[in-house]
Amino acid sequence: MSFPITDSEIGGWREARISKTSLAGHESRTCFQKDRDRVLYSDAFRRLGFVTQVISPYEHVAVHTRLTHVLKVAQIGRRLAERLLNLKANLVDQGGGLNADVVEAAALAHDLGHPPFGHVVEEKLNDLAEKELKKSRIRGDGFEGNAQSFRLVTRLEGRGAKSTAGLDLTRATLNALLKYPWLNRKNPKKPKKWGAYKSEVADFAFARDQLGANEWSQKKTLEAEIMDWADDITYAVHDLEDFYRARKIPLHLLRDVVGSEEEIERILAHMFSRLEIEEPEREEYKSIAIGPVWIASRFGSLLWISQAAPGSHRFRKQEVDRLRYEDRYRGRRVAEAGSQA
Repeated sequence: MSFPITDSEIGGWREARISKTSLAGHESRTCFQKDRDRVLYSDAFRRLGFVTQVISPYEHVAVHTRLTHVLKVAQIGRRLAERLLNLKANLVDQGGGLNADVVEAAALAHDLGHPPFGHVVEEKLNDLAEKELKKSRIRGDGFEGNAQSFRLVTRLEGRGAKSTAGLDLTRATLNALLKYPWLNRKNPKKPKKWGAYKSEVADFAFARDQLGANEWSQKKTLEAEIMDWADDITYAVHDLEDFYRARKIPLHLLRDVVGSEEEIERILAHMFSRLEIEEPEREEYKSIAIGPVWIASRFGSLLWISQAAPGSHRFRKQEVDRLRYEDRYRGRRVAEAGSQA
């Protein structure tokens, strides 16, 4: 699927801003570097330090906030973009172009409008907003975190007394921010997700200029795809890490040889249902996750050692040595059984 903007036009199309301003003569930064800096220095970005990711930082030490989350998304997104430019530079124009600063800027901005504690609170806020709108008979969109992020960068955040276009980001960065490039109720496949409120319809139309009347009408740009992938990778890793630090993962159920396979099966069944994984793929996941039961036992024991007796290097070394001895002994017994067969 080719991008609908021609090669001769795409540079100007990507760099355009709603305010139609251009770089000053003394400006050494590119327009996309300016986008990244504008997000980084915004009030909304600074407030992310007080927004909970999964577990409250006031209850547990060294867990992630929205601020540490977006910094990691930005780092991973930038590296993915740089890697792709290194390997497939000749193909990036098919997705609307690729610039590492654009991906980083969008990653830094993507959670500006999201509430604490993730999707549970987002859904609650949407329910409350819809009830109020219905009661007052005002037409509106309820609440959606991605649309709120778009509203912040295009309307609510300012760069000075004369600012009329929020952070006035380039079209490329606005598109990279649009994980769900459609308005409310415009995508029946994902009715609970949308990228912009109707109050920002003009800004949305600017971002999606020339993309609305073809196969790209509800398709993300390449930079948005990379930012979205970086987001998925980041929270999948650190949410697990935070739950582990908060002692919410039942490692004892995975560590014990007796019953551990049953517990892993239960966890996988929930994952298959939630992610809608088809039957042919399930067996492959199971073989990776379960394998010999003693692998789960060793994994659980090592995780327990890494948390137990913090600072006690001698204790951890003794426990690791014990596990290694058990594994060598088990391997010897298996070999002996094989030679006797």
